[in-house]
Amino acid sequence: MTAGYETRRPRCRYCLNILLILVLEIVVCFHVLASIHSPAANPSPSLGVKPTAEVTGQHESADPDFRLGLDDVVLVIKTGATELLQKLPVHFETTLKRWPHVVLLSDFEEEVDGHQIHDALDIVSEDIRKDRPDFELWRRLKQSGRGALVASDIESGEQIQWVATAEGNRQAGWHLARFMNLPMTVKAQNYRADAKWYVFIDADTFISWSNTLRILQHLDHTKPHYLGSQVAMGPGQFFAHGGSGYALSQAALSAVVDRYLSERELWDRIADEGEFGEVPLALALMISSIPLTWTFPLFQGGKPLDMNFAGFKHGRNLWCYPAVTYHHTSREEIIDLAEFEDAWNSERRADRPFHHSDVFRRWALPLLHRSGEDLDNLSEELVEGVENSRECQASCHKSQSCLQWSFGVGECRIDSGYPRVGVSRPGYTSGWSLDRIEELVKALDRQCEDGIFV
Repeated sequence: MTAGYETRRPRCRYCLNILLILVLEIVVCFHVLASIHSPAANPSPSLGVKPTAEVTGQHESADPDFRLGLDDVVLVIKTGATELLQKLPVHFETTLKRWPHVVLLSDFEEEVDGHQIHDALDIVSEDIRKDRPDFELWRRLKQSGRGALVASDIESGEQIQWVATAEGNRQAGWHLARFMNLPMTVKAQNYRADAKWYVFIDADTFISWSNTLRILQHLDHTKPHYLGSQVAMGPGQFFAHGGSGYALSQAALSAVVDRYLSERELWDRIADEGEFGEVPLALALMISSIPLTWTFPLFQGGKPLDMNFAGFKHGRNLWCYPAVTYHHTSREEIIDLAEFEDAWNSERRADRPFHHSDVFRRWALPLLHRSGEDLDNLSEELVEGVENSRECQASCHKSQSCLQWSFGVGECRIDSGYPRVGVSRPGYTSGWSLDRIEELVKALDRQCEDGIFV
């Protein structure tokens, strides 16, 4: 239930709240400057800022029983009453069958298909819960249950119904989502304080249990670690994108729980004034001298049906790295990816992690051989003067760099960037240049170093 990171006009109501945030920002800047000018700092040549403690290491052959390591990990799935019935049930038949310790956190306590969903917000400061307009949905649910939901509250697939309020437009559940991240750490600790690791995902996130373990086994849980896919929140300051997933070691979680519980009113006000719940969490960790360890491209904010597997960002080729998470995944995609992971580990006895390249080659690429009827592969370059799908295919063939084409609503589009499976769309026809894609795969393989892990 992670919101999109578009820019919105900031809300400003209470001068005291703004003052508290300004004081906090000064403290954070002091910590950042101290770390940057420390002799131990290791500036990134590509970004010009401290990349924090990069996880490095060669992958090893895993013990066949390494699944037992999951006993030391708590998985937290974040959701909300407005989306839960659409997004969460698939995890009952996939994720919960693979992870032994899972906490389901929402903005409303209920039981669904025999699984207990816990309210993460019942420990937020009482004055905010009782008086803030953003908690109107929470109060309604508390009083009348799921029957209190109205049509404008509900998320339907990817079509979110936005509600106009005095403070701007937001889907009802997103009013509450930004308050959840810090309370979720408390709930996770209450569930199991002796766990070594705590991993947090959204309800529409696929997570690989085996690749998660392969990362965590390289790290000491008694040291403070905060792992996630980085999003900038200021100069030299980053938070972990919630939809991509993030992980906290026992030491890090204990530190942030202690800070939140001792300064709860302050942190709840900061969440109230902000837009994204991941930011207060990152600030609380930063003040505790726990910076973000970047895990991109292992933790992904995209979905494999339309993502750029050939992408290069922050000095890393996505193709060459293990796949830990994918975000915005549908029910069918989560099931398919879970089955893919099971097959991979069964065939290879879990002797190495599967990479994004493996997901493309063994899961996405076979889909490109199917019929492209009623499918839009999201090609981008418009070709004028094309009247049908056959002519569109010919246009792609004439362009030596074209990898795929699509024809729909009277338009032909081709693409030389990267191949995508695409999305179902009646009336569209799509196709791919499979020979060229095979050559691209070979070229991408040559860019990867043996043994690269994180």
